[in-house]
Amino acid sequence: MDKILLGDRVLIEVTEGETKTAGGLFVSRDGDPSGFISGVVVLVGTGKDTEQGHVDMKVRVGDKVVFQYGKDISVDGKVYQLVIGNDVIMVTERPGSLPVTRDLEF
Repeated sequence: MDKILLGDRVLIEVTEGETKTAGGLFVSRDGDPSGFISGVVVLVGTGKDTEQGHVDMKVRVGDKVVFQYGKDISVDGKVYQLVIGNDVIMVTERPGSLPVTRDLEF
């Protein structure tokens, strides 16, 4: 994808099927606005400029993430979720590394 995403935005391809992350977290797939959605980052914005300086994005292309809010956007005929960086709740898996999360016991 030869696009440039500006600002603190993230383009995410929603993953279907898995409801449990590699680290053992369960995520919603029903599109409920109060639920969580998981997906894979396909494009990352340039970051955000603040009065204190430039803030780089914390996610990378290929990261598996959990987020809560997004807006459907069609790019090259495929529908993705456009998400503000702060609405990404966590990275559950990063390519080339061990899962970021682990099984939790309650």
